[in-house]
Amino acid sequence: MDGINTMRIKSFQIKNYRSIKNSGVCYLSGDNITILAGKNESGKTTILEALEDFNTGKNIREEAKPLHNQEATPEIAVTFEVDKAELDNLFNKIGVEHSVTKDTSIEIIKKYPNEYSVSQETINLLAREDERKEKKKAIKDIYKQIKDIHSDYSQIGGTLPELSFENVTNLKNLLNRFKNQITPNLHIISDEKDKISISENLQGIINILTEMETLELLNDKFIKQIKQLIPNFVLFSSFDDIFPSEIPLANASNNEFIKDLAIISNLNLDMIRSGSPADRAGHKEQLNIKLKEDYEKFWTQDLTKVNIDWDSEKLYFFIKESGKFFPPGMRSKGRQWHLAFYIRISARSKEDVSNIILIDEPGLFLHAKAQKDILTKLQDSANDAPVIFSTHSPYLIETNKLSRVRLISRPEEDGTIVSNKIHKSADKETLTPIITAIGLDLSIGLDVAKDNNILVEGISDYYHLSAFKELLNFEFKKDVHFIPSAGADKIALLVSLMIGWGLNYCVVLDNDRQGREADTKLSKDFGHDDIKIILVSETEDEEIEDLFERDDFIKYILDDESNESLPEKKNSQLIKQRDLNYDKVLLSKSFFERRDEIRTSLSDNTRKSFQNLLTRIDETMGSFQEDGGSKAVDRS
Repeated sequence: MDGINTMRIKSFQIKNYRSIKNSGVCYLSGDNITILAGKNESGKTTILEALEDFNTGKNIREEAKPLHNQEATPEIAVTFEVDKAELDNLFNKIGVEHSVTKDTSIEIIKKYPNEYSVSQETINLLAREDERKEKKKAIKDIYKQIKDIHSDYSQIGGTLPELSFENVTNLKNLLNRFKNQITPNLHIISDEKDKISISENLQGIINILTEMETLELLNDKFIKQIKQLIPNFVLFSSFDDIFPSEIPLANASNNEFIKDLAIISNLNLDMIRSGSPADRAGHKEQLNIKLKEDYEKFWTQDLTKVNIDWDSEKLYFFIKESGKFFPPGMRSKGRQWHLAFYIRISARSKEDVSNIILIDEPGLFLHAKAQKDILTKLQDSANDAPVIFSTHSPYLIETNKLSRVRLISRPEEDGTIVSNKIHKSADKETLTPIITAIGLDLSIGLDVAKDNNILVEGISDYYHLSAFKELLNFEFKKDVHFIPSAGADKIALLVSLMIGWGLNYCVVLDNDRQGREADTKLSKDFGHDDIKIILVSETEDEEIEDLFERDDFIKYILDDESNESLPEKKNSQLIKQRDLNYDKVLLSKSFFERRDEIRTSLSDNTRKSFQNLLTRIDETMGSFQEDGGSKAVDRS
């Protein structure tokens, strides 16, 4: 596909666009899927609409004018990485001799309503900056000589303009006017050398400015050519895109869904309208086989099939369920949207043009498992076209790919902003889809029907224990499984499951107030002698974070090189201090992901504390009898 992927989007920045004052630079994920995550009304949709407005075939919409300042100009800047060969070809077209040695980043800026330009860095690419500086320096030196002579012979008249390079053409015109004003009076200058100098120097400046004008013209030519390479930004909305039940054949040629079906399934309207009965029957069979094979890859909820039929007047679409055919309009809104999504996204990723796919809240009307199918389709499409989508759903965020996530927030004073990293300053509601995704995905990914389970209070405990099991190369006597709860007070639900399924388990709790209360309640509800509970520390009010030496905790958990500015508190108190805005779940996950990097750096005391805890867990799990019965309880 010629021209595809010669310009790859790297980042964007939006200014003065509705709720956005300055979004900051948003760098896109390297795997072609970027997720804009945040709460409702944070500005996710606004960002996608701004990117759609970057398209060369449309103006920035009137309603984009900023809420905070109606006089400010909406501006959208997108940086692309352009192939070396494409740049060479582009420079040849505009007549610039320029040797391109590598793929190059170019920032293109669009201002309201439809004015395109390139950044200063790109202008420097067209003409080497040292060359431009030399021209400006030469003009300044010559200008000083002209100014001195004019000062000595003010009677020659004329208005010498101030030297400003903001508008080269305007400066050139003003100097030409000055030259015409003084030329009739040059005879007044008594020094022949000065007389010749002022005339020649003026012409010299005008000649250099003409060269600089040429560079500006090349800039215009460059923009005209580079605009032709800008990919299409295609926006889909969960609110607007619904699959039709029927389409009149008379209008089919201009229908967007039919065009998209033709791309992904070889649907042929000429064959449908005028082919022989045998050819039409064969075409229908092949279409439905193709749609069935493709659709079932991305809809795993049931054995639903997509079916197409037609008569002399209309094309009909059906969803086949349990042998019965239903028009899409009789199915749920979520199912209708999924069909439209499947066809339109498939077409955008396959057509012979360069597209960037933007999706606002994909799968908004679908349940959790169906949203996982949406993610599968997005990942498939991202092999051919970059995908940027907004969501506040945890089911569209994979816990092992948090690098895709860009947090969108809207502080009252600053307007909508983009954060490229998941950091401690993000508010809880903004982080909710990510935190929920971590919890839900861990629960889904762990098979709680396996035997020998270690029930821990939360996800952070899960990450810490999982990390140290590997860091210490700890070998349990049995094949154990860590399972996170949603807090000490919720762990009873998991205990009930373990008992109901007849599985071996033990419970690991912090030795804080909540942990001790949970210990008491679990013993009362399930029998003191029949439940195995381990407290992470013998010291009262210590939690799992307190097993770290302070220096280790600050450096490897809080990711802070210095502890001078932090208050002298227990680790568990420090991480919960509100004004520090730490999030223990995300920090523990980060520690787990970096465990191999810091394997040899942890202190002996930290290692010893976790070794002791894992040993006590191992001894407790090892005490189970083969039939699952045991009376041992460890609260040390």
